[in-house]
Amino acid sequence: MNFLTVGVNMRDVACSIQRAGSSVSSVNYFNPVDLSRCTKKSIAFLGCDRISTDGLNDESGSWKQFLFEKTLAALAKDNFDFIVPRINSEHIDPLKEFTQVLGNSLKSLEPLRDKWQCIRAASKHGLLTPKTELLTASLQSADLEFPLIFKPIRGSRGAGLRKVHSPGELEALLVEKAVDKDRILQEYIQGESYNINFLSDGARAEPIFVSRQLFSDPENLVYSGSVGPVKPEGIEEFVEECMAFLERFKIKGIIGVDFMVDSGGEAYFIEVNPRIQGSFEVIEDSLGINMFDYYYRAWHGEIPAIPSSRCLAGKNIVTAHMDCRAPDLEGWGYIRDIPQAGAFIATGEPVCTVVATGITEAEVEAQLRKLSNTILNQMKLL
Repeated sequence: MNFLTVGVNMRDVACSIQRAGSSVSSVNYFNPVDLSRCTKKSIAFLGCDRISTDGLNDESGSWKQFLFEKTLAALAKDNFDFIVPRINSEHIDPLKEFTQVLGNSLKSLEPLRDKWQCIRAASKHGLLTPKTELLTASLQSADLEFPLIFKPIRGSRGAGLRKVHSPGELEALLVEKAVDKDRILQEYIQGESYNINFLSDGARAEPIFVSRQLFSDPENLVYSGSVGPVKPEGIEEFVEECMAFLERFKIKGIIGVDFMVDSGGEAYFIEVNPRIQGSFEVIEDSLGINMFDYYYRAWHGEIPAIPSSRCLAGKNIVTAHMDCRAPDLEGWGYIRDIPQAGAFIATGEPVCTVVATGITEAEVEAQLRKLSNTILNQMKLL
């Protein structure tokens, strides 16, 4: 079969498709060296000479339009059996006119993509949720205490997420962001952050993997990776409730549920991400399965049995501490999303991804820190 992947970074999915024995091409925002290595053809929004997330913050959505147009061009040149998207965008639905898309319609996803609707529905379903209010110009948040989480109603990758410590800081943020009704304020839950991956055939949602999330900036909850599988104590009932909640929406594929566990062991539902998760390759490394094969089979009505983990696995996105240029990172077995040698990387931008396996969470995390520091020490500072 012949697949076309479309998204911000499809390297892990494209490589999984290739390992499954199928042909794959990709339309991508980022342009890692190892993506082109596993694809028949790769088209990227970014050039090879730089790594930047600036385009992802473009409110006009020019990068999404780029992906859509390049996807149409690819469809005109080649016959693809399926498109595999990792973004929820108005640009995905029209592609179904040309070939099959392993992606849910925006209409079906709307109740989950809208974080305000989703948190209210989860609470009504019986899940424990943080206190949440729709942000208005009057700043009425009488039932919430600082610190608060300020987040967009729609968004991914933690974009726009901020931890706010005082009324003055919130006022300043409102001026900076010119806030309207597209933001919510949420109670901050002190504890550990987790993600459950569910595999769904549209009728049944099965939990397959729980990971603990890692953050490069814990203060502002900037996601950098995960470690798993983990088993927070006493979450069995919470997982069952999440399954029942998700099955109401008839979503297919991989669905992620983010949740927090506080110091008292209570699990709080935070949000749903109805798309392929960042822990995709962590699951592969831990369980020894081809994750795309499981994803594809779920789309066609079969949820395969999940094997026991053979080890703990983890990934961490390495970010630059200052402006630099990438060294030659080819041949380093634990590095993924390899940048082109000499590519310019600004402070705070992603350099690459490192992966590690081990017996304990502490061991995996220690390896990820060590590998990340090794990469940073190799960077050519400007």
